[in-house]
Amino acid sequence: MYRSLLFLLLLVSVCVKSQFFVGEVLVEDHSEVYLTPIYVTNLETRKTVLCDYKGAFKIAASKGDVIRFTSITTDRTDITITEKHLVTYNNIVELKMAYNVIPEVKLSKFKPSGILKNDVIALDDKKSPLALKQIIGLPESKGDGTPPEAPPIAFVGGGLGGGVVISVDAIYDVISGDRKRKRRLYAYEKMMKTTAAIRNYYGDDYFVSMKIPKHMIDDFLQFVYSSEESVFALVQNNKYEGVKVYFEKYLPIFQKRMKNTTIMEVVK
Repeated sequence: MYRSLLFLLLLVSVCVKSQFFVGEVLVEDHSEVYLTPIYVTNLETRKTVLCDYKGAFKIAASKGDVIRFTSITTDRTDITITEKHLVTYNNIVELKMAYNVIPEVKLSKFKPSGILKNDVIALDDKKSPLALKQIIGLPESKGDGTPPEAPPIAFVGGGLGGGVVISVDAIYDVISGDRKRKRRLYAYEKMMKTTAAIRNYYGDDYFVSMKIPKHMIDDFLQFVYSSEESVFALVQNNKYEGVKVYFEKYLPIFQKRMKNTTIMEVVK
């Protein structure tokens, strides 16, 4: 009787410990292809797993645990585990893109003739004269003397040899129409500048000595940056030595990733 009770308690303990949070990650645009690694970390047990190429994951968890999803292309997301998460085997976790790639802008092959009236008709006969003036960039009154904003497209030169001057910022605003994309792009550029500064400070030999292939140094630094918000503040204050603690924290996770994928195969 005593042995049976002991066995039953052991079985219950194993069942409790073997609970898993299982599901699939979906990126904001509902893409099913994941070229960058998505890390799933249990902040209570400090265990980390990787999503497969379809976004599926499975990680040991208990009620109340906090599961963190991180990637260099998505915003960090935390999920607090409930009983429903543990009994459901198709949990869906949606991640938001940290930045969006701006599609290529294709401009029509327009050559100014030098005759304003003909050029206006060639551009667009459905636009109002005022709108066309703004597109072409015709000079207005001097006003208070402050320089006007650069128009999206302006013609220079009066003859057939004239060219087109393009304002990148103006075209970007016209295409996106959304300041949120600009903020995401700025965040991405900030990450690239920060990781480049860290790499220049420590040098490639330092990371190679940590068993990180030279061609994977940027990936490692981007993973550390996206996982710890304090990295940017440390670099801004020139406290590069303070970043070392995060190298030690995330190096085992990154090395495990290198062993589990052929994308990061070391070039000998």
